[in-house]
Amino acid sequence: MGKIYNIVLNSSYGTTNGDIRNITFFYDWNRFEEGRYKLNFTFITSTFTTTNVSVCNIFTDLCQTNCFFALNPSNTNSISNSYNYQYLGMAISTGLGTNQNLYTPANLNGEIYLETRPYNNLFSVLLLNNDTGKTGYSSTNLPGNYTINLCFEKLD
Repeated sequence: MGKIYNIVLNSSYGTTNGDIRNITFFYDWNRFEEGRYKLNFTFITSTFTTTNVSVCNIFTDLCQTNCFFALNPSNTNSISNSYNYQYLGMAISTGLGTNQNLYTPANLNGEIYLETRPYNNLFSVLLLNNDTGKTGYSSTNLPGNYTINLCFEKLD
């Protein structure tokens, strides 16, 4: 097992690009050693109320992950290209109605392998629902503030 780096992203500390669905963060990646990394993450929102159970798709422009989002063959744009983001993974809902969360346990999504450490010090996290394709949550079904723990394991 290589050296582990945990980076915590709290939506309360990021810069919003309109609302909670698209937030920009800053981290100085020069603290990381050069080399290959394995990336896993966990995610949880504060409680919120919604009338629709939805899978949350999480995207970032953090680095080149080679994870893509497949669409209907008649649609020539991929979500990654249209937003300039790469698919990080998904979060699932704890239920319906009041006091639900979106969360990602450590084993829900596959591991992501990076050929090098990230270099983009300003990066964004985009949350999209799975209800109507590549759209953000509506203002009536908006997830609460969230925390993402990015766990990077150095492989070299």
